[in-house]
Amino acid sequence: MIVELVFGVVVNFIVWVIDRLPSGSVPDWLGEGGYLTTVWTSAAGLGAWVPWTLFTSVAVFVMGAAALSFLIKLGRIILSLFTAGGGSAA
Repeated sequence: MIVELVFGVVVNFIVWVIDRLPSGSVPDWLGEGGYLTTVWTSAAGLGAWVPWTLFTSVAVFVMGAAALSFLIKLGRIILSLFTAGGGSAA
């Protein structure tokens, strides 16, 4: 119950901070026909020389490996809390 209270306070504080930040509309250059569209159109033409599918596969693999290693590390830290005072995985 105490942990839930602490998490509630932290989450409410983060929401309060985010609500204080100014918000606006999306810039025109980010929308249809803007600079970003021109960049993506030009980059798509590089497909003959740059293996985009390979880059995507490697990026997904690297992010998956990082997420898996993070979960393993987190699991080891949580399990080390139940060793009755011995050992630390951090």
